Parts: sequence; C-alpha cells; structure tokens
Amino acid sequence: MDIRTVKKSSMYPTMIEGDSIVVGKAKNYFLGDIIVYQDKKQIVGHRLIGQDKTKLILKGDNNSKSERIDKKQVIGKVFFINKKKMENNFSQKIIANLSKQQERILSKKNSVGKIAKTLTNPILYIVNIKRLYTDYLKKIIHKKK
Repeated sequence: MDIRTVKKSSMYPTMIEGDSIVVGKAKNYFLGDIIVYQDKKQIVGHRLIGQDKTKLILKGDNNSKSERIDKKQVIGKVFFINKKKMENNFSQKIIANLSKQQERILSKKNSVGKIAKTLTNPILYIVNIKRLYTDYLKKIIHKKK
C-alpha cells in the first residue's frame, strides 16, 4: 500500500487536486476500479472501463478519450480517497461549532462555566484531527505490508 497525492483533474469530481489516495496491488481489477499506472514520465489514475488478457482500457472521469495500457504498467488500484476539501470544510465546521459552544459555557456564571474556564482549551484538540487521522491511516497501511 502506498499513499499518493492527486496532482491533476482528469478524475474530477471523483478525485481533485490535493486529495490523498491509498494505492495497492490487487489480484483482480474490476470495471469501475480506479487504476494507477505508469505512463511514460508520469503516474496516472483512471477508471477501468474494459479489459482483455493483456490490455486494460481506462478513461479519466473528466476526459473525453480513453486509453489502452499494458497490464505490466499497472502500479495498483485506489482503495481509499481522502477528500482534501471535504476534510478541511468538516474540520472548520467542527471548530466553529465548538467555538460557539465554548463561548456559551464560558459565559455562564454558574459552576459549569467556572470549571470550563479552568480546563485546557478543547479547540486545541480539534486542530490536530487531520494529523491524528493521517497517522492512523499510515499505521493501518504499514501493518498490512
């Protein structure tokens, strides 16, 4: 298994520039799989739309033309897509919501508000979500090797 970063838009909207993908070898490839392969000077990931004994027919979701590649060019298939934009928006929404909740709690003049003021800021934990999630994925992938 290998983690790679998407650099082009040929698979838009499935994958966009900046998304992280987990790529690994598979015994079989099925129609609809996203196949990552070596093409001359670059590594490409396109959807499998057909195959025979020695060739695969691939096409980018955002491309009008398909290409035929030799099965020997295949690096692997995409097992997981970590959507960069969705992740960032999700984290921002969590942080914004926690900030509002924290303001409400801290503004109370009862014992809950007094206790909350003495605790470590919970927003600091949310800032590390992305790092912790990435570390977790790397551990899982490393164990499978």
